[in-house]
Amino acid sequence: KKLVLTLSVFALCAAFATPAEARRGVYSGTKGYEALGKGLVDLSFDNTLLFRYLSLPGEGDNAVSTTFQRISFFGGITPKYFVMTNLSVGLSVNYFYEANKTTVEQGGTETTTESDDSGFMGFAMANYHIRLGNSLFFKPGAGAGYFMGKRTMPTSTEGLKLENDLSGLAGRIDLGFVYYASANFNLRAGLDVIIKMGTETDKDENEQDFTAIDAGVSAGLGYSF
Repeated sequence: KKLVLTLSVFALCAAFATPAEARRGVYSGTKGYEALGKGLVDLSFDNTLLFRYLSLPGEGDNAVSTTFQRISFFGGITPKYFVMTNLSVGLSVNYFYEANKTTVEQGGTETTTESDDSGFMGFAMANYHIRLGNSLFFKPGAGAGYFMGKRTMPTSTEGLKLENDLSGLAGRIDLGFVYYASANFNLRAGLDVIIKMGTETDKDENEQDFTAIDAGVSAGLGYSF
């Protein structure tokens, strides 16, 4: 009877117990959070801001001096789902803005060219989270997607601007880190590489292909449930 009772209790506990690998959520261990379980949903907000200034001074009386200025912002929201322990897939939806200014000076005459790019970009992403210890993970990932937007340029007529369409394929390399401050909240930062391979189309349907690569440090917040 004791054996039957013991086996019955054991069977009842086994029926209601959840295996460790099947647990949903952020696994807590002796040294912080140690793994991210299958079924976990993570919602993150990430932003990247870049600024570049380059000056090329000329020499001589009729020298040409050139100055480049560039400000670029990329940011958005990424919902992710963990299909297995530490492996997530998600959809990243982002807004991008880029302002470029080029100034050329020669013989006391200065010419300035400006353009603004803005639009939306989306990626299908996959990330694998490698535990580094004390609730910190390295989350290398890659994604592919599409972007569309506008390039705006001023004209010689005051108040009148030209608008060209931008569209094409995009790629993303995520070399970031994430720190789980709690089972629900996390902080993230790291290197983001954005690749755009697209076409600029003017109002007369003339097309110009281009490739752009941006790399910068991103930072953001995440919520897991």
